[in-house]
Amino acid sequence: MKIPGIEPVVVQFFKSAQERWDNLIKPQGSLGRLEEIGSRICAITRTGMPEVKNKRLLVFAADHGIVAEGVSAYPQDVTTQMVRGFLTGKAAISILADKEKIDLKIVDMGIAARISHNNLITVHINNGTRNFVKESAMTSDEMSHALQAGIQFADQAKAEGIQLIAGGDMGIGNTAAASAIYSALFGIDPELVTGKGAGLDESGRLNKAAIIRSALNRWNISSMKPLDILQYFGGFEIAALTGLYLGAAASWLPVVVDGFICTAAAAIAMALVPPCREYMFFAHDSAEMGYRNVLQHLNVEPILNLEMRLGEGTGAALAMGIIDSAVSLFREMPTFEQADVSRKKE
Repeated sequence: MKIPGIEPVVVQFFKSAQERWDNLIKPQGSLGRLEEIGSRICAITRTGMPEVKNKRLLVFAADHGIVAEGVSAYPQDVTTQMVRGFLTGKAAISILADKEKIDLKIVDMGIAARISHNNLITVHINNGTRNFVKESAMTSDEMSHALQAGIQFADQAKAEGIQLIAGGDMGIGNTAAASAIYSALFGIDPELVTGKGAGLDESGRLNKAAIIRSALNRWNISSMKPLDILQYFGGFEIAALTGLYLGAAASWLPVVVDGFICTAAAAIAMALVPPCREYMFFAHDSAEMGYRNVLQHLNVEPILNLEMRLGEGTGAALAMGIIDSAVSLFREMPTFEQADVSRKKE
């Protein structure tokens, strides 16, 4: 498949935005990272007065064949059950999206059981991925299909006037897939990036890391081949998220990366096209064991640290509210001259 070309953000817009911040009625730098966030939005969107009121979050759901190896404390059926919860508005992400006025979309990328619901977007590449201990999780065609779907969702969002986008995930077993991706990309032992996921005890965590290690040793994929890593260890939802991040960057659309799973997709996207990282805002410091190690490898600093590890895009939804607030401050606060406020004495 063709990966979209992505241009670096325009630094001059960032500099001009910072000049505006410095002239607003406050001490210089007193809004901390909110100023950097607002300036980055200007640089990403190539405008001196951006807006991010129109927000969308897509939760991509899929099942994983690796569950057959006992890497999750929950049965695979929970993927389907949670998607039904999203669709009925009862899940955490549904409540947060409503609170933050985010347009929430739920996408079946490959759930093992079929769901019929008017509000479910169905891509459904297959009934879950394959067991990556025994074979590649996806075929090349399946991976390309999922990537292209994510890119198209970004393109559609841009065409529909969305100004800030994010992805979320649902899929029992996907922390194992993400851990395998991190290990392969960063060349580190799985135990350093393998957490307990949805409730494993310590012995279960160590067994999960050992299973991932055996798969890494079997396939021995170079860290310089991110698409091969995605194909062998990823999931349909992770590939769709990768496409979403690439498509958003190609469309000059700021994109928010959620936690442990979504960052694996972001890491693949950055490995494929490094400039796309300039369009990403990392939502929160996930409490999933190993995530701090991931952030250090990527050299990124998330917006929030609330000790969350739910997934679903919940951290991204909260961070989108922060980004919206930063842009509102940038747009609506007057300068010293406009407000007839004296500047500090020199």
